[in-house]
Amino acid sequence: HQVRDMLVFARGELPLGDRVTPKALFQALQRAAQAHVQGHAVRWQCDSHLGELLCNRDTLVGALLNLIENALQASDGPARLKVHLYRRERSLHLCVSDAGSGIDAGLLGRLGE
Repeated sequence: HQVRDMLVFARGELPLGDRVTPKALFQALQRAAQAHVQGHAVRWQCDSHLGELLCNRDTLVGALLNLIENALQASDGPARLKVHLYRRERSLHLCVSDAGSGIDAGLLGRLGE
């Protein structure tokens, strides 16, 4: 579904009819991730509450949830994650970081394939 949604977005065919605040987006992501992150240490930090995003909320939450799932799958044992939403000037940033070992050097060069 993620690949299909990204292709639809790239073609400009994905309706961006949802207006959500950063806080509402963050809360929707927390709810969607709740079942996935059980048994893992996750630090949720939302530093931006003002403004609105014009987006397709479900597709955006799905893409962000995919980042969290990737971090969980790449961890050996229980993962330690940080999900941080913050604003820099007029841009909104969401950072998903983990304490895992990272991507093997042999795979790193092939990530865009």
